[in-house]
Amino acid sequence: AAAAAAAEAEKEQRPKTPAEKEVAKWRKKLREIERIEERLSSGEKVDPLQLPKLEKKGEILHELGNAEALVQEEERQREEERRREEEERRRQEEEQRRQEEELRRQEEERRRKEEAERRAREEAARQEALRLEQERRAEAARIEQERQAEFARQRQAMQQQQQMQQQLQ
Repeated sequence: AAAAAAAEAEKEQRPKTPAEKEVAKWRKKLREIERIEERLSSGEKVDPLQLPKLEKKGEILHELGNAEALVQEEERQREEERRREEEERRRQEEEQRRQEEELRRQEEERRRKEEAERRAREEAARQEALRLEQERRAEAARIEQERQAEFARQRQAMQQQQQMQQQLQ
């Protein structure tokens, strides 16, 4: 129904095709013959020059049928072209949607990679900070041991000195 409405709207917007003009011409001739027939059947007087037109009714109907068939074929071809165009439009829209989806997917992947890299840098920085802290503590402990060892040597030296002084006294 929608396709028929679209076809009618298009038909009104475009110029008539030669086949449609042919149909209109044959329909006009057929209407003239039908008016003559109506006048004859109602007993009205008909111009004798109009009577030969009645003999051509069969030929006119035949030509009208041919012209209408041609119009129908043209309409079928236009409808087929509309379907192809619509299908192509849908295909292009689908392709565009796929491309946009692929771009979104790539962007999301890029963001995930950047986030993973950021986290890796943060973890590396944290590990480096821990390593440096461990080194600082180890150095502080070594210095403390050396200080205590030096203190112990000095105390021992003092004790030995005191012992020597006591022995001398």
